[in-house]
Amino acid sequence: MEETVKQFARARSGELEEALHAAAAAGLPVGVVPLEHLRARVVASLVGQLLGASEASGQLGARLEEAWSRRTRGMSGGTSSVLSEHAWSLACERHPDLRVPEFDEDVATECFMTVYDGNAPAVERFIQSRFGAQGIDAEAIAAAAWAQVYDAYWSPDASGEFRGQARIATVVTAAARRCALQELGQRAEGTLGGLETGAELEDGGPVDASDPASEGMALEFERDFQDCLGHLPPKRRLTAHLLWVDQLRPSEVAERLQVSRMAISNHSQRASQALAECMGGKGHESWENAKKQVLR
Repeated sequence: MEETVKQFARARSGELEEALHAAAAAGLPVGVVPLEHLRARVVASLVGQLLGASEASGQLGARLEEAWSRRTRGMSGGTSSVLSEHAWSLACERHPDLRVPEFDEDVATECFMTVYDGNAPAVERFIQSRFGAQGIDAEAIAAAAWAQVYDAYWSPDASGEFRGQARIATVVTAAARRCALQELGQRAEGTLGGLETGAELEDGGPVDASDPASEGMALEFERDFQDCLGHLPPKRRLTAHLLWVDQLRPSEVAERLQVSRMAISNHSQRASQALAECMGGKGHESWENAKKQVLR
């Protein structure tokens, strides 16, 4: 598999170079991340993501194209892609086993501050919009989330590496959402003693800082799903929302909408086809299975 992915990435060197140019245009110091280094890390990320795909059955090729689509989506029109953000993340790393060759501590600091300045406002806005009415301090929550993600990816003792499966802002936003939910949970239990960087999950378990991107991917999936849902015709959109977001049974949806079960079946089938096409265009695979785990 690894050799297949290497050949795939090498054949798309132009897009990797474009990602580096996009990062450089946004302020990444020229030459900090060599193309070969970025390619090697992208290949490692893709191999890790695609484990289990069957090359013989043709699944590997299709899943590889989908994974690549997620990384390059958004590159047109000057918008950064996950590939260009992957390059930024490499420039920020300080772990001796992960850092870019001929590493410069000052450049890494400069790169991290650029990443932070470019993404911090969006993270704070998200927390303020979702939790501000509940008295959550968006600035403090965002700071705690940035500390978690920094420790996980960019500190000298980093516990993992940015795998390029979601945007940096999405990963930090997911961590901030988790911190806010944890604080609300502590308040409800009457145990709030101030938010610390070593936050816990809302179910009381410790944060797995080794892979904070996993929740970031879920959040990005949910955003894309809601965007695709919004493009459906009204009746199909309402049916899809009741079935897959509110998780009502088809009979309950039919009763609520005062239509037949056959009508619900027809709307859900057409909505499913449209959503699968829309989500596939955004680089998501197996969206019907994933939505069951993501949408709450």
